[in-house]
Amino acid sequence: MKKAQVQHMETIFVLFILVVIIFIGIIFFFQFFNKSLGEKQERFTDIDAITLTDSIVSMPEFTCGKTSNCMDIFKIFAFQELDLESDPYYKKLFGNKEITLELIYPEPNTPTSTSLIPCSLPLPSDPKDCNQFTIFTPQNKPGLPKILESPAQIYYPKEGIRAIGILRIEVYGE
Repeated sequence: MKKAQVQHMETIFVLFILVVIIFIGIIFFFQFFNKSLGEKQERFTDIDAITLTDSIVSMPEFTCGKTSNCMDIFKIFAFQELDLESDPYYKKLFGNKEITLELIYPEPNTPTSTSLIPCSLPLPSDPKDCNQFTIFTPQNKPGLPKILESPAQIYYPKEGIRAIGILRIEVYGE
């Protein structure tokens, strides 16, 4: 081989290595970019759930008058009677989020401290005989949920009793 051919082959080899290094750099850049987008999406999902938690306890559909962070159980039952899947406002607002309210104090009359007994109308004579109110359940629940909990006051207007509960929002993947 002549010297010119050897130099030509060296140049091609150097260019090939340079292209491989650039290609590897692009792959790492896009992997980093993809991971960053996933983290931002997760952060926005968290912010959306927190905003929804704050807005639910202040929605006139649930509040007990002018008391902040208080949910009236009769309003919750009235809300459950609505056809939420066909209502575009609530479907967009709640999306793929399951929203429940769980009675914490006074302690419910349940067999174990972890068992959930759904509440339905007519309410039992003792409000502590059930401990879970379902506000919204999505039709499909893809993947594992991310759970966000917030304390809330529960008002039983018939008995005039106030209790403490946890508003639980389970965010399912889109």
